[in-house]
Amino acid sequence: MTKGRGKRTEKEVELIDSWREIVRDLITETGNSQLKTACGANISLRTLSDFLNGDTCLSLAKLEQLLDFFGYDLEAVKRIPSEPYIRKRTRPVATRCTGRAGAM
Repeated sequence: MTKGRGKRTEKEVELIDSWREIVRDLITETGNSQLKTACGANISLRTLSDFLNGDTCLSLAKLEQLLDFFGYDLEAVKRIPSEPYIRKRTRPVATRCTGRAGAM
């Protein structure tokens, strides 16, 4: 399981694994070592190694650095959502809202 914020959804894990596989393939296709890739992308070897081993996730900034090193961009593409994304609350929120404006 990867380090970071709480438990990941199955969809998040699949997405992270997909990026991990893409980075692995790019390293293999270019014939670069992990060291050369890490140095070229200006990230630590430990960060790259941990990511490729599934021990951690990369921030978007670091993923962009890696992709840039290989000549790729990380971009958002508008699409029709397959299902709405609803973020579940991790804990209840306490408020003093009574429904009346200015009331406490």
